[in-house]
Amino acid sequence: MTLLSNKSIKGIFFDLYGTLLDYNDMEKSNLIWLNQFYKLAGIPNGLSFDSIKEICKKILLEDHEKDHSDSLTTYESKIKFHFEQHGVVFSRERLKELADESLIHWQDNITLSEDVYDVFRKLQDKYKLALISNFDHTPHVKRVIKQLQLQNYLNPIIISDEIGFKKPDPEIFRLTLERAGLTADEVIFIGDSYNDDIKGARAAEIFPVMIQHISNSHSHNIIPDGTDLVTIQSLSELFDLLPNQE
Repeated sequence: MTLLSNKSIKGIFFDLYGTLLDYNDMEKSNLIWLNQFYKLAGIPNGLSFDSIKEICKKILLEDHEKDHSDSLTTYESKIKFHFEQHGVVFSRERLKELADESLIHWQDNITLSEDVYDVFRKLQDKYKLALISNFDHTPHVKRVIKQLQLQNYLNPIIISDEIGFKKPDPEIFRLTLERAGLTADEVIFIGDSYNDDIKGARAAEIFPVMIQHISNSHSHNIIPDGTDLVTIQSLSELFDLLPNQE
């Protein structure tokens, strides 16, 4: 008897960063990202490192409405807005370059969890697998997914920047259910953020499972004391929860 034996599970939805992808050293990744902005946009425009640090902090932490006037992604819109506050204006082409290059370097220290392919191969014939990612730059996520060939396993792939909703808004989960052709009681969701993934899944009435990779240095996956929640430390532990695969 497994934990979910009494449920008719037909789909498993996954978060991306911190769940399928390991941050390894988030502090290092963020420093690389910051230094790229200083090199590519700070030095050429006479901005100090401290000014770039302030801009990057706002890009990272502040929500900002997407600039639809020039078909910008949310991330590009943030870059445009916060640099313009410091008197720096970029062309559309330069904005795209900055967005892509900064994230490509940030990604260098982030790796696919070692058990992803094995787990997906075992699950794909029995379950509908889908992805729900909070990310402000759709081209980057699609590039990473293509490089790792995750599109061979995941469908639909839902990115917050592309659809206009982000976790924990239950609407992003409902849209994924609709595109997957499933109902909330037929799905479980695996994520590493209590506030975004777990609260969001529960708001959409989806059974949540929180993953806490031992190697993950990202600290936003803290569970409040007294919370009743199923947790795993690797994707392979999913098989201890799911009904017998025989």
